[in-house]
Amino acid sequence: MAVTGDDQANQGRNTGVERLMLGFSNLRETREQRPMVLTGGDGVFVIDEDGRRFLDASASFYCAALGYSNERLVAAAHKQMQAMPFYVSAQQRTVPAVIELAERMAAMSPVKDAHVAFGATGSEANEFALKFMRYRNM
Repeated sequence: MAVTGDDQANQGRNTGVERLMLGFSNLRETREQRPMVLTGGDGVFVIDEDGRRFLDASASFYCAALGYSNERLVAAAHKQMQAMPFYVSAQQRTVPAVIELAERMAAMSPVKDAHVAFGATGSEANEFALKFMRYRNM
């Protein structure tokens, strides 16, 4: 493969991208063209390694719906990470933050005697839906 001016410009930048397989991408294209490398975020914008700002219209596949670099969220996440970074609420186990959030969400619901379930994946959400329908109809 010939070395182009773009290849020379990219030398010294995050090497190893040639080993990366990106989802929702044409793998051949990813091999032939360096992907955009994002190094930061601010509000609803992401920032690439050249300092250019782009509107993150998909909120990183909806995982950053509250944006980036919000100091209140950073502080809350830091506090929670020190106490208990993550624990799945399942098998008769949970953590105080989950109980508190469930109570707050149930109180906001227009449904009388609302119940709340949390899942970390779409698979869990589907399993919960089936189990809840079965439980409700037994």
